[in-house]
Amino acid sequence: MTPSPLTRPALAALALALIAALLRPLLPGSQSYQQVFVPDWLVPAAAALGALALFGRLRTLTGALGCVLLLWAGSGLPLDGFRLFFWATGIPAGDFALVDWPGVLGRGTALLAMATLLLALLRSRRTEPGDQRRLGHAALALAVPYPALKLYWSLGGTLALPADGTNTVPLGEVLAFAAAAALGHALVQPWGGRLPRRLLLLGGALAAATLISQGSMPIFAALSTALGGPALPFDTGSPAALIVLAVYLSWVLLGVVLGAATLGFADRARTSRSTVLT
Repeated sequence: MTPSPLTRPALAALALALIAALLRPLLPGSQSYQQVFVPDWLVPAAAALGALALFGRLRTLTGALGCVLLLWAGSGLPLDGFRLFFWATGIPAGDFALVDWPGVLGRGTALLAMATLLLALLRSRRTEPGDQRRLGHAALALAVPYPALKLYWSLGGTLALPADGTNTVPLGEVLAFAAAAALGHALVQPWGGRLPRRLLLLGGALAAATLISQGSMPIFAALSTALGGPALPFDTGSPAALIVLAVYLSWVLLGVVLGAATLGFADRARTSRSTVLT
């Protein structure tokens, strides 16, 4: 098997994530708002699995497990971004302006390692045009569950409604997920080629990363509890909790779909440029 051109960068990113995880307990400025959901063994196990995948040892299985564990280790980084915003601007936000600096380093390097490992493993893959169009349909379907649940609550529904939930009209959620569905179609349909290429690539990458990271966080938290970790403030086995977790799973799947569509769009753009140059 021919190594991917990204094998060395992926190995370096895995090593960086491992070093950050090992140094994290020794660094000052730690806050505990995310650590309870991330077992200490995650990054070492992910680094080992990722290295095995890069050298062709049960590539699909070890690569998939390594990426999932790195995603788990990096879950919550978008929330760190909000904390950094309030910390930097000085806008009063209470505890939400506290930043877990070692955690930011650990989560950031874990997600960097996941992205680099995933790109290295997928470097030689190509997606057929028909598959790309199906990604657009999948994006539309997966953009429905979350705003639909919020709309149900706004109309007076109480199933799976959190104790501190509100019944406001989810205009922001509807617009955000409609934009995600439109982005998914723009990345796979011919008309998307008339839009700014870099803007589509940046939007697809950011949307995919945010949806996967944020959607997976409550799922990993529930999994951590199931494995003997700290108890959560809700019963993870209740029907209401399962509905909420399923909705967040749709975030993850939507992020995966947008990520695949973005990679396909980048691949087609690269091929188009090569054709023009020749």
